[in-house]
Amino acid sequence: MGDGRRGNDRFLFIDLLNNPFHRLGVDPTATSQQIVCAFEAAVKSVSSPSVLIPERDTILDLRRRLTLELAYPIDSAPDEVATIYRVLSQEL
Repeated sequence: MGDGRRGNDRFLFIDLLNNPFHRLGVDPTATSQQIVCAFEAAVKSVSSPSVLIPERDTILDLRRRLTLELAYPIDSAPDEVATIYRVLSQEL
């Protein structure tokens, strides 16, 4: 089952490197205003801004946001989060 589901479970695997919080550079405590500002800043630095629209919309949708919040490195200082993502992005 290549879609990340196991049997009849509703459990989905989360790709930490593609977590919208990480991609927009905000953490789960970000307000809607902070998310919109981060989106606007991120749009300026990518070649295809349309790829960030689903990221923003997912975070702003409270029903979908919870799963992403739980997949974020909770209880980690910002420098620890940066280290986690740096290590995860390295090819081993």
